[in-house]
Amino acid sequence: MLPTRMQVAVRLRPRLTSESHEAEAVLATSSHRVQLLTTPRARRPVSYKFDHVFTPHDSNQAVFDAFLAPLVLSVLEGTHATVLAYGQTGTGKTFTMLGRDLWGLCAGVDKANTNDAYWLADDEPTQRRGLMYLVADALLASRRGPVTCSYLELYNEKVYDLTQGDANESGDKVPLDLREDAVHGVFLPDLRVLPLHSLQTLTDILWTGAQTRASRATNMNERSSRSHTILQLHVDTTDGTTATMNLVDLAGSEKCKKHISTPRHHTSQDMKVLYTCASAAMIMKAK
Repeated sequence: MLPTRMQVAVRLRPRLTSESHEAEAVLATSSHRVQLLTTPRARRPVSYKFDHVFTPHDSNQAVFDAFLAPLVLSVLEGTHATVLAYGQTGTGKTFTMLGRDLWGLCAGVDKANTNDAYWLADDEPTQRRGLMYLVADALLASRRGPVTCSYLELYNEKVYDLTQGDANESGDKVPLDLREDAVHGVFLPDLRVLPLHSLQTLTDILWTGAQTRASRATNMNERSSRSHTILQLHVDTTDGTTATMNLVDLAGSEKCKKHISTPRHHTSQDMKVLYTCASAAMIMKAK
């Protein structure tokens, strides 16, 4: 059983080659606390406490072992769980979720010519895996029952199935119908639920999804993804019910007013909704 219904972990990424001349902005002082190093002179050093703090040297496997393994056990016991990767463009959200190999495709990185991607130098297979792989591997290894998955995208307030290549006559992707009733709540009747037999099956699904994600250029990252993606892993539990692990790779959290944008892009509104939901959950927790 998890100690609380909501937990927050911070992962610090290393400085890139292009940032080598800059001073460190933050320091992990313990496994639960970070300290800001670049505060105004008139202020004292500021530190913040979290449920867990991962240093730039911690691998995806270390993040999984310390933070997600208990969630996997809860899912196997029948409890739904959701993991959100949140942060500005370029902070390593997609690398954390997808791992080294698929991260390069999503970020538009030329693996042969980049000097900034510190993670590309690590050739250990276990270090190349992202949290999506590690969670799926743990669920499959449990042998509790069939594991199925869905992979979807939220973009411009519409939902798309990343496992389908359906498009209209103009070549635009066709969004899914979003419905609601008293029995199912909010649901997507046409969302594909695929059997997950192995990690190779997951690789095929994620690779297809990575190629079809909606992206546009930004000032902070030329190929930064402007959509949210959700990998849903469903597993049958011992009591005959189905529990779901949602792994969410959010779009960059930077303020859209810093960029050239149009009314079609609703990333900032999505983040406001997320903030409202998280704030409400914390208020309920405090009561």
